[in-house]
Amino acid sequence: MDRPKNTLHLVLLAAFAVLLGQPATLATAAPVPGDPPPELRLVLPDTFAVFHVHVSGLLSRELPRELAKLTNLDRGLARSFGAPLDQIDGIAFLGGVKSEITVITTRKPYDRDQIIQAILRRPVERTHQGKKFYSEEDLRKPPFPEGIKDFKKEDGPAVPPPPPPGGIRKDKGFVFHQDRKEEPPRPDRTGREEAPWARAVYFLSARTFVTGRARDIRQFIEKAEKPDGKHPLSAACATAGKHHVTVGMEVPEELRAQMQREMGRELRRMTRREPLLAMVLYHFKPFAEAKGGLATLDVGEDARLDARVHFTTAAAAQRGEEASRFLLQLVKGFVFMLEEQMRQEFGELKADSALLKLTGQLRAGLNEAHVKVDEKTIKVALKARTDRESVKAVRTEITPLIQAAALRTITMSNLRQLVIAMQDYADSSNGRFVPTGALGKMPVLPTLDKNGKPSGLSWRVHLLPFIEQGALYRQFKLDEPWDSEHNKKLIVKMPQVFAAPGIPSKEPGLTYYQVFANYYPNGGRFPASIPDGTSQTLAIVEAATPVIWTKPDDIEAPEKQPVLPKLGGLFRDGFHAVFWDGHARFFRKDSLSETSLRALMTPNGNDLPGQDVYGDDEGDFRGYKKAGEKKGDIKEPPPLREDRPKEKPPSSSS
Repeated sequence: MDRPKNTLHLVLLAAFAVLLGQPATLATAAPVPGDPPPELRLVLPDTFAVFHVHVSGLLSRELPRELAKLTNLDRGLARSFGAPLDQIDGIAFLGGVKSEITVITTRKPYDRDQIIQAILRRPVERTHQGKKFYSEEDLRKPPFPEGIKDFKKEDGPAVPPPPPPGGIRKDKGFVFHQDRKEEPPRPDRTGREEAPWARAVYFLSARTFVTGRARDIRQFIEKAEKPDGKHPLSAACATAGKHHVTVGMEVPEELRAQMQREMGRELRRMTRREPLLAMVLYHFKPFAEAKGGLATLDVGEDARLDARVHFTTAAAAQRGEEASRFLLQLVKGFVFMLEEQMRQEFGELKADSALLKLTGQLRAGLNEAHVKVDEKTIKVALKARTDRESVKAVRTEITPLIQAAALRTITMSNLRQLVIAMQDYADSSNGRFVPTGALGKMPVLPTLDKNGKPSGLSWRVHLLPFIEQGALYRQFKLDEPWDSEHNKKLIVKMPQVFAAPGIPSKEPGLTYYQVFANYYPNGGRFPASIPDGTSQTLAIVEAATPVIWTKPDDIEAPEKQPVLPKLGGLFRDGFHAVFWDGHARFFRKDSLSETSLRALMTPNGNDLPGQDVYGDDEGDFRGYKKAGEKKGDIKEPPPLREDRPKEKPPSSSS
């Protein structure tokens, strides 16, 4: 089951909170001497940034291993690189001035064919300087045949090719080719050339391979060298094998000057168009003066993050310190946003929630974070406690929350599919609503039984041809009710789109997706019969009690009794609903008033929902009618205020 994207983001952010959530003592990120890992033993001369992840070392820790399972990271890596997560030892991303490559080392010898099929489409074997690599085939049109001129705007029309051999007969200006026996062969339109931007893969050894653009792979074959003491990233490469995550950067002077110019130009542009965002980004301008830096992260009983950033001058380092402290303040605001997103995604969390405990630890760690300037260098140190008990608490709490979020995503997708099918039905029936007791006690488009009376089949049955279930629809006898001997046999064949995701049903054929049956007049048209607006009128909701999907049984909303108890049977904290315009929403329990709900239910009630739905400041006239106001009354807008002073009326004496 795929996880929703916003849920994946929350999981990763929660992991970030774990890693940075405790006060730390100042530490140094001094390089640890040693041999670089296999994926960093060869780099390009123009490489100025390296990002290395010791995958096997991280997976030996409980927290990264659980996060990898929750985010389906294994599936994504297998699809991108052909090697699943548990078979990868290390990954290195190398960024250069004109090159970008990825080097991967596996735990055991890999299958070359599997790697090629995962990375490349239409792979073609190439050779460069006697070494083989594989790249994607570039489909290009061949040059024009002889006798045809390449057409350009300044040129005239292309000259037609000479006619093929054979008899030619002219008739009234037309040319007919006869007896075309020896037609010349057509040129091969499948070129097997290589585009510089095509993806490629180069196998270094039985356990290490390189992937990137074909142009970069050729440069790697030509110029790759060992990162000895002369290379600016030699320290970062030597350190990478000793830490779980290593980030190193040494920006060349020319590139640094270019980045400063481009950043200044972009900030000036944003100052005119988006001044508030420019004010925030101006605080990070000192980082453009940084020469480079090194950061390491290790996850164990104590997760530790150490970083150093080098500047050209001491004054630049002082400005960088101010920017670093502003960044910490910005992250604190991000923590509050994280908590709000978790509440929106998972509902109200308990006071003793493990997730809220993590965000509280993160705030405490940010308050105690150490930022120190040592001449031209800024040193940052953070520390977190990641013992098994904390990891177990997070896993125990977050797993059911993610599962519930995934089920809510499936529910919203089902509701959208059904309302689109309703719209398609209206398009095919001259605007009529779905028939038979679904949107009214009497069918809108009657289907009669043998006695000439309207049959009793639900709107869900009549939507079958519009949800790719035409074969099932043809099995129904439309002139018989839902509980006839023939139609009762089809109850067990309920399509999956009507089923409750992740919830076992007591008996087959039950669905929670229902409509408000008594708010749509017979003979109504879509969207003319919804004058309140399709974006402010509910079409389908989750009911509290399931019904048989073929039975014309839906919610009948009384005029005075509350309707809210009849909604929300799938999820404890609220219910989903889809509007007639196709957008779906989740309404939490006790967040929607009865007045606003009735405004959303009625298609022609001349009323609008209140601020509990949209959160606006116009609740004094939305969602209810004032005393003495009739149903069809239209409010007059308030008179316009005149800015100029009113003239005094002439006195009676004059």
